[in-house]
Amino acid sequence: MTQVSPKANLLRYGAYSCFGSGVPYRGSMPEHAAVIAVLLLERPTCLDCIAMKAGLTLTEVNSYLATMTKTLDLVRQDDERCRVCGNIGHAFSLARSVN
Repeated sequence: MTQVSPKANLLRYGAYSCFGSGVPYRGSMPEHAAVIAVLLLERPTCLDCIAMKAGLTLTEVNSYLATMTKTLDLVRQDDERCRVCGNIGHAFSLARSVN
């Protein structure tokens, strides 16, 4: 039977930083929040389309967006066309730096 060191298990499950410092890192972005961020980087998207593409309910999307606004520059545009479904209404996107 092959034994795996505890550190190897932690590395496999992402508990250590990718920089190899060995310092536990638990602040990673949840998978659904990452999917939402990618959707919003691509184009302004309405809540219904975010929920559909991310496989979440509207309540879950709202919760993730509220959390994401603490660290990302989330932009809500009124009377904007959703680039996924084409409906006019509230569309969300992430502001990009001009650098």
